[in-house]
Amino acid sequence: MNLMNKKLLLMVLGGLLLSCQPHSGEADGYGHFEADDYLIASETGGRLISWIIKAGDSVLSGDTLGVCDTALLHLQKVQAEVKKKGIIIKRQLLQAEERVIQIQIDNLKQEINRFNALLHDKAVGRKTVDDLFHELKVAQARKDAFIPKYAGIRQELNAVDVQVKLLDEQMHQCFILAPAKGTIIENYAHPGDWIVPGKFLARMADLDQMTLKAYLSEDQLGDVKLGDRVTVCIDRSGGSLNEYSGIVFWIADEAEFTPKVIQTRKERVNLVYAVKVRVMNDGRIKIGMPGEMTLIQP
Repeated sequence: MNLMNKKLLLMVLGGLLLSCQPHSGEADGYGHFEADDYLIASETGGRLISWIIKAGDSVLSGDTLGVCDTALLHLQKVQAEVKKKGIIIKRQLLQAEERVIQIQIDNLKQEINRFNALLHDKAVGRKTVDDLFHELKVAQARKDAFIPKYAGIRQELNAVDVQVKLLDEQMHQCFILAPAKGTIIENYAHPGDWIVPGKFLARMADLDQMTLKAYLSEDQLGDVKLGDRVTVCIDRSGGSLNEYSGIVFWIADEAEFTPKVIQTRKERVNLVYAVKVRVMNDGRIKIGMPGEMTLIQP
């Protein structure tokens, strides 16, 4: 092995030894990891005929997780659609009757014009023309009576359409969808369960991004602001640490007493401020895992 290769090997071994050394510095804040979690609930009640997820499954936003029984709602929708067809047939019959009356009106107008000419020549009497005007008035009144009938039919159709839309929405609510992308943490439901609206069926969380909720003393607040990058560490075997880059996205407005499970840089500090740091997860960070953060000095 030549001298250059020996130097390169020593540098690599030195780097490995350095990365595996126990953490000797003191962090600025300590805390535990959290995740954005969601409780999945049903919007409707009934028998759960399908539930395809289990703890550990990954889901995307909008994925169908389960389905409640929709048989009764489907039958009600079929019934409403049959009723709508009956109303449409009723409207068609009304239109046919109106056309007949309109033909009568047109014929009466022609007769009136013809008899008016005969009346001018004194070929017919005035009573004949008056009788035709009376028949025309009656026919026009019968036609005008269709206006409220059509209005009633429109109201019936609108009511059925609203009923169908309501049933569609109720059937849509029978499909239980994932509210966001994430991983199923806990599963509470099984196919065949009878559920009620609002009952929690599962809990999921976004594990791709984790949140370290850490605590800083008052004199440290001046060194951190929203958007700052910090170093986040978790324990690994051998006493060394895994390091991650994090971004501060929340700082508490009020102080609180130091949680018993949290150590601070100054053990005598009683009041601390919580900060939240967003960290991309490589799969090693778990919910509830302790972590620490170190401010990056400019």
